[in-house]
Amino acid sequence: MRKARFFIPILAVTALLAACGGGGSSTKLQSNDVAVVGSAHITNADFQGMMAQAQENYKASGQKFPKVGTTAYESLKSQAISLLVQQSEREQQAKSMGIKITDTQIDAKLKQLKQQYFKGDEKKYRAQLKKQHLTDAQVRNDVRSQLLSQALYNAITKSVTVSDSDIKNYYESNLASYSQPESRGVQYILIKSKATAQSVYQQLKASDTEKNWCALAKKYSGDPSTKNSCGKANF
Repeated sequence: MRKARFFIPILAVTALLAACGGGGSSTKLQSNDVAVVGSAHITNADFQGMMAQAQENYKASGQKFPKVGTTAYESLKSQAISLLVQQSEREQQAKSMGIKITDTQIDAKLKQLKQQYFKGDEKKYRAQLKKQHLTDAQVRNDVRSQLLSQALYNAITKSVTVSDSDIKNYYESNLASYSQPESRGVQYILIKSKATAQSVYQQLKASDTEKNWCALAKKYSGDPSTKNSCGKANF
């Protein structure tokens, strides 16, 4: 069964992050805060909850969670705080624009997700929550955050228009980022000895299968970058 991920993963690139600057804040950090955004306090409990969720994500994907004090852990910690700050910014921007997400909207979106991943089976949904160490309240909160992001995006971009000439000018000004050299996928086995190369060639002719390619590349190839990928490369 495909794994359902309703929550916002720390390491995911969220396309709808609010493009609103945080600005300055006159509110002082309290002893239990990790950050202050405007007048909103992001507490250590918020941060620990985010890190616990990240730890479960690592566990679910079979990865080892970074040790405290390592560069990887500090990077993850920084991303967690950054995401919490962005969430707080979205909340405040939405409030200033009069955007609200109702329980009815959350119910409808959650129903859609349950149908998509569990064919509407509540028991399977609950089992997945248990497996991922999540609560229904956490899922609903993350669904709300996603809906809020989308609502903000829609509100901010609804009056934005881009003409064909704008698109053309942007494309021509950034042509380098859209261009890349032609390439071709190949499959080869690098062998220095002609006699060995001929032997391998005959074996491939006799059995031109992916399995045989992989076995012979691993055994004979002198190219460490392709020998374990069945001799495949792009040039």
